[in-house]
Amino acid sequence: MKGTPHAGQQLVLIEPVQIAGWDLVVMDTTFNKRARRDSFGIVTRSIVVRLDWWTTVILHISLAIVCYALPLSGEMCSAIIPNTEGETKTILQKKTVLAFRSNCRQPEKYRCEYLTEPSIPQTFRYIMGPLSMPFKLDFEVKSKGGIMIALFEKNTNESIFAEINIGGWGGDKSVIRACYSYICKDLFGEYNEPAGRSTVDEFEFRPFWIEYTEGVVSVGKGGQQTAFSKWDAGAYYGRVTSEVYIGISAALFYADSWVFNTPYICK
Repeated sequence: MKGTPHAGQQLVLIEPVQIAGWDLVVMDTTFNKRARRDSFGIVTRSIVVRLDWWTTVILHISLAIVCYALPLSGEMCSAIIPNTEGETKTILQKKTVLAFRSNCRQPEKYRCEYLTEPSIPQTFRYIMGPLSMPFKLDFEVKSKGGIMIALFEKNTNESIFAEINIGGWGGDKSVIRACYSYICKDLFGEYNEPAGRSTVDEFEFRPFWIEYTEGVVSVGKGGQQTAFSKWDAGAYYGRVTSEVYIGISAALFYADSWVFNTPYICK
């Protein structure tokens, strides 16, 4: 479980079948029995087996035998995550599990609609939580003056550790602050839309997503995998908040309409 993979190595999470009531999850590192025991339970009701290219042959033969011997159900699904320089196996495992859940798990989705009214100072409406890291939120918003989303340690303005402003400053600028905007003035992860374009629109819903993994806050547009704004809150504070509450707010002068399609229960 220790060590750092080489850049470019990939972690592959596979769920070919459900064998005797257990999911089989496979990762492409080095096989050993202790790793199998230590990793037991990382994914709910799953066994994590760690393989190199040689043991893959043995696995394929073993699976062929097992598939004929035990009751099977389910379909194959996989998630492949590229490694970048400096990422540990622990980070890769968590990223892969998140991608696996997103690609292969289809939990019930809750459609939650909100209208946020402008206020001075901004007032955040608590809508869900606590959410356990890692998580990803997909939502659509219709806004003229930009939107605000806050990540809280508790459900109070004083506990905000990341405040995200999407489409502020006339609709074309997005930033992240390290706390409530009336306390913090420093801006991080600044993104500016190309001239003549607006990140948000007052007449149509536009999709966005927010992801929180290993203390890093990422913000992107729906349909795009690459984040347009990113900030490492864990590095900034020297610790990582693992349980997070979510709050939303309008900007200063205009009301906003929101739609969340999420596996998390909304308030």
